[in-house]
Amino acid sequence: AARLEAEKKVNAEIAKKVAEKKAAAEAAKAEALKQAAEEAAAEAAAQNAPIDAPEAPEAEAPVEETPAEA
Repeated sequence: AARLEAEKKVNAEIAKKVAEKKAAAEAAKAEALKQAAEEAAAEAAAQNAPIDAPEAPEAEAPVEETPAEA
C-alpha cells in the first residue's frame, strides 16, 4: 500500500510538471499571437494612415454641425 501511495505521489508530481509545461507553452503561444496581432494592427494602421487622414475631418463635420443646427 505504501508503494502504491508513493507511485501515486510520483505520478501526481509528473502530471503537475507536465501541466505546468503545457500551461507555459499555451501562455507563450497566446503571447506570440497577441504580439503578432498587435504588429498586424500597427502595420494596418500605418498603411491606412493616409486614407484615414482625409476621412477624419469628414467624420467630425456632422458632429460639429449638430450644435449649429440646434
